[in-house]
Amino acid sequence: MLIGRAHAAGLAIGQKNASDLAQRGRRLGFDFAVAEECGQYDECGAYAAAFDNRVFVIEYEPAGLARACATWGGTLSVVLRDTDVRPAGEPGYVRRTC
Repeated sequence: MLIGRAHAAGLAIGQKNASDLAQRGRRLGFDFAVAEECGQYDECGAYAAAFDNRVFVIEYEPAGLARACATWGGTLSVVLRDTDVRPAGEPGYVRRTC
């Protein structure tokens, strides 16, 4: 229902997480995926295969960022963020990319 409403309004809609459901989500009509910590848990490939690389990767640990960047940095949008997603300039703000 949400996919149909989004598309009827001319909007894209994305799946968030659940790599084991990525292929099904694409068949249902999701246009992209937001994948938290897929580098950390070695799941980025499942999202990339299902969504033709239309994947936004958010990592929260430097090791996950390093792993995602090493394998997917040239293909997917990968970012390291702080878990509180603080605005730039606030103490604790973190934002790095590949």
